[in-house]
Amino acid sequence: MKEVGIIAWAHSEFSPRNEGMSRNELLYQVTKKVLEEAGMEIGQIDMVISASCDTVDGTSISNAYVVDEMGAYMKEESKVEEDGAYALAYAYYRLLTGQYNNCLVVSHGKISDSAPAFYTNMSCDPFLLRPLGLTGESAAALQARVYAHRFGATEEDFAAVAVKNRRLGSINPHTQLKSPVTLEEVLASPVVASPLRELTTAPVTDGAAAVIMATGEYARERGKDLVRVEGIGFSQDLYYPGNKDLSTSASAKAAAAMAYREAQVKDPLRELDFAEITEQHAFYELLLYEALGWCGPGEGRRLLAEGVTDREGEFPVNPSGGALCANPVMSAGLVRVVECCRQLTGTAEGYQLPKPVRRALAHACSGLFLQSNLAIILGI
Repeated sequence: MKEVGIIAWAHSEFSPRNEGMSRNELLYQVTKKVLEEAGMEIGQIDMVISASCDTVDGTSISNAYVVDEMGAYMKEESKVEEDGAYALAYAYYRLLTGQYNNCLVVSHGKISDSAPAFYTNMSCDPFLLRPLGLTGESAAALQARVYAHRFGATEEDFAAVAVKNRRLGSINPHTQLKSPVTLEEVLASPVVASPLRELTTAPVTDGAAAVIMATGEYARERGKDLVRVEGIGFSQDLYYPGNKDLSTSASAKAAAAMAYREAQVKDPLRELDFAEITEQHAFYELLLYEALGWCGPGEGRRLLAEGVTDREGEFPVNPSGGALCANPVMSAGLVRVVECCRQLTGTAEGYQLPKPVRRALAHACSGLFLQSNLAIILGI
């Protein structure tokens, strides 16, 4: 099969409210930055695939208003109404056709221009769920309750994830929240929707991210190092929460199985070196340890407690600090890919993992109750 991977990556500065830049300016900034990282000009890009959300942007077909800023004028251009990691998957399959040599993948979101609760409530159906006032946070709280009830997990277990990730994020110069927190501080933080607390929930983040993908032939001809995409898996779960088991994520299981099969991974904890997963809520990380096949049902807190997923552990998870330190809407999953690329190429200055790393898993998700999941296996 044709070799396809990533030759350059970049993201904007992350902030809770970027009043100094419009979404167009954010997108232009990150596009310019990734081209500079690749040593390329926009005329050398074959196609552009973007990821954004019409609801967040406040207009229909929102990509039509940023064609110039992302360098897509008179180019093959398309949009994914999902996280940027899904746009990366789309680009990957297009490059496999052999019709293109490279692709610029960009994603952006200024969630502070609206209200996160409004955006997530709009993803509910207008007849049954939306009138209840269901939002991303209240949906996650319901799922956390189900998970805790089934497996006996506690708020302390969820808080321990936040403590780990905030500690790891404190040494990452690229993330938004750079201060570590204690277990006591997490448990004393305001309740968002019980059992979720402010410090176990991802912050509001404005930001953009971009990668340039290329075929192996194109990269070699131009002397570019390639972070290979070895496998991709994605899946959509049932829509209505009452029709599925909320203590796990069937779509995360299916996405991981697909990615492992394509990358010929049989034992992820042994064959992969680390992972970056999108945990907008601390309990997501424990649930995803299990759904991604790293341990059995209910054993996620054991992996955490034993230090397996810590920076010096056997299988570090979110060495960047994860989404609990920066959660740019529509870009959080693509940022996980960027963070994997940094670690794999030894360019995570200040927070490089202490052990050599050659293969990683990047994860993205979207929808309420972890409805949609994507897993990408990357290697060098």
